Amino acid sequence: MNGNRGGWGHAPQPLRLAVVSILTLAVSPVGLVCAQTGSRSPHFEMSPRIGRVTADGNDFSVIETATAWGGDVRYFLSRHLAFGVGAHFSHHGLQTLPEHLRIMALYVECRYEMRILTRRLGVFGGVRGLRLHENVTIVDWTTTGWGWGALLGVNWSIISHLGLELEISETALRFHDLRGADGSVIDGTRANGRSFGLESGILFRF
Repeated sequence: MNGNRGGWGHAPQPLRLAVVSILTLAVSPVGLVCAQTGSRSPHFEMSPRIGRVTADGNDFSVIETATAWGGDVRYFLSRHLAFGVGAHFSHHGLQTLPEHLRIMALYVECRYEMRILTRRLGVFGGVRGLRLHENVTIVDWTTTGWGWGALLGVNWSIISHLGLELEISETALRFHDLRGADGSVIDGTRANGRSFGLESGILFRF
């Protein structure tokens, strides 16, 4: 491997913009018109999720799209405002190379949610900061990094304590130089890019 560590696929930019625009419209004008009293406040939510993540940018040109899984726990300070912590994992193949990338992210997030349609449907948006760890299998190279991004989504309450959630996210990624198995720094292997995610999960409320 060299300094170019490649992308997790390339989702069409017009499709991304269309999905983000639709959800943004749902969160802003529709939510502002339809939001009523909101859900119980304060309360906890837990959401395990699975989906697909990509990465874009010259430094990610050979990394394939991967299945991702993880989840988070959030605490609603009010009807609309929540803070949470979570973890995210993905395992990416490399084009024409036998190695794989294992990426773990630990993150904190802040989100704003509004309930509409008799409070069964929720629309939300938020920001997220991430601490990243990457491991390249076979050669046992590792690195750390950080990221930040935005998320939009919807959730649907099946019953008062159980629901379904769909989320899209766009995240900027910054990785430091790789380190070899002996701890030596491999110069010129810093990588910058961005990741697009589409994930769904189950929502538990307490």
